Amino acid sequence: ATLWVVIALQFWFMMLGMRFDFSFLAATLVMVFVAIGSIAQVPGIGGGFQAGFVFCLGTFFAVSPEKAVAASLIAWVFSYAPTILIAAIYMLYSGLSLRDLRGLETT
Repeated sequence: ATLWVVIALQFWFMMLGMRFDFSFLAATLVMVFVAIGSIAQVPGIGGGFQAGFVFCLGTFFAVSPEKAVAASLIAWVFSYAPTILIAAIYMLYSGLSLRDLRGLETT
């Protein structure tokens, strides 16, 4: 439960940072739609994360499609960039390369 509260706080602060004046509960609703959308990643339309984000902002908060799409892309970057950065640091620290990872696919 603590992890979900921290993730919801991250979404709330992210929404405030993008100048959406949403309550904590509204940000949690967006988080739920993003989580549901993330289950179905659809190549070619921006992915389930963005689709859930845009759907929720447009349907429940009457945010324009342009602003919702832009916010969804920013949210995606800020949600996944820290994980990618930590993975890159780990790879450098442990001496792994992308070639090594490709070799793991075939085994």
